[in-house]
Amino acid sequence: MTPSIRIVRAKFFDVVGFDEFEVRPGNVCVASGGNAMNKTNFLRCIRAAFGGGHDAEILRHGAKEGQIVLELSNGYSLETRVRPDKTDRVLKDETGTRLSKPMTRLQKWIEATTLNPIELLHASKSERVKLLARALPFDVDIDRIVEAAGGEPCPGPKGSVSGIELLAHAEEHYFAARRGQKQVRDELRKTEANLARSVADAPNTDELTERREEVRARLQSLRANRERDTSEAKAGSEKALAEVAAQVERELSQIRSEHGGDIGSAQQEKAEKLADFAERIREIERERDAFKAKCDDRIRAIEKQRDERLRAVEETAEEEREAIRQQYAKRQEGAAAQYTTPIEEAAAEESRIDEQLRDAHRLEGVRSTLDDTRTKLEQADARVNRLDTAVSAVRKLRVELMADLPIKDLEVRDGELWYAGTRWDLLEESRQVMLAVDIAAQLAGEIGVIVADGLECLDAGRFRQFCEAVESKGLQLIGTRVSDSNELEFVGSE
Repeated sequence: MTPSIRIVRAKFFDVVGFDEFEVRPGNVCVASGGNAMNKTNFLRCIRAAFGGGHDAEILRHGAKEGQIVLELSNGYSLETRVRPDKTDRVLKDETGTRLSKPMTRLQKWIEATTLNPIELLHASKSERVKLLARALPFDVDIDRIVEAAGGEPCPGPKGSVSGIELLAHAEEHYFAARRGQKQVRDELRKTEANLARSVADAPNTDELTERREEVRARLQSLRANRERDTSEAKAGSEKALAEVAAQVERELSQIRSEHGGDIGSAQQEKAEKLADFAERIREIERERDAFKAKCDDRIRAIEKQRDERLRAVEETAEEEREAIRQQYAKRQEGAAAQYTTPIEEAAAEESRIDEQLRDAHRLEGVRSTLDDTRTKLEQADARVNRLDTAVSAVRKLRVELMADLPIKDLEVRDGELWYAGTRWDLLEESRQVMLAVDIAAQLAGEIGVIVADGLECLDAGRFRQFCEAVESKGLQLIGTRVSDSNELEFVGSE
């Protein structure tokens, strides 16, 4: 609906900032001046006239009653009387007739005068969405959103929110849940790939067990052969030593026998001679002693010869024994050495097979983990697909609901305002200005008054664009703008 009502004259009596003042605003009426020039008080009075409730601070200091009179382009007038304890509003038609229940008629005008398009231009992302929600409301609840999302749960936001904010909340929830679930799925995929690689080259445990038994049998045979050969070498050594010992004993016996006879004969001859000389002791004592000494010398010589031969035999035997020991020691070492490498190799192979078997048994647990991971991955894929569907469904619902709004191509994504596929912050300034006015215009009923404080935040170009946008929508702008003037001036008033 195109607004048709304007403020053609505003009069103020004993209200904040004014004892008696009148202004006739045109389509664009901007109060300008320096600080403390009552610019904001001017807008405050306009809002107080249209607003409900009581604001005693509107009353000028020391006054008992203040009055705001707004004359409208349809011939109506709105008189607002402010006292310390209450505020009365009187609405008269073009004939001056007082109308009953003035606030019922004024209710449709309140929103239009409280939404400042300048606030929309400079609001934060979240505040901008809230302002849009006020201007473009539509009905949607969380149950409808969940139903559209295929039953995918969505917790409701805290507190009361508009339909646009609820849709944005749901879309953000599903999007964040999908993003988180995709991360889970990606991690599961990595885990699944790593586990699959781990078990891909895993040896067969039955084959490993069979190989290990073969190696153990070969190792046992090698050790038995080594024991046999070393035992045989040891037995040969002991036999040869025994033979040498026997030969030495025979030779010693022969020597003892040979010399024993000589010694015995000499001793017997000595005894016989001594017996013979016993009777002739005194006569032949000297002869006996000489013979005795001669025999003793002969005996010592024989014993010396015997001892020398015995030592020679012992030395020769010891040399033979040492040679035999060394010979058989080498044979034993050789017998053991020929088995050392095969036994070490077989033992190493057995150790490797044991390690492979331990790895194989460990990989059985990895396979179980791999199966669990694949099950979780399937569940994650299904969950991502459901969330994909939920995100698409909520976006489709948002598009359907917002398609019926008067401002096309306007939407909320991830808690931000977008227009025609472009985020608000990236829009051209002229487009932002037009959209801000469009959104404010949606709140206008029959009256099309936009009350905007702080227009000095717009540079000359944007201010011109703003004013042109307001007029192009058939609206009336009443605003303020800081200037260097020391007086309160009204641009666009009669």
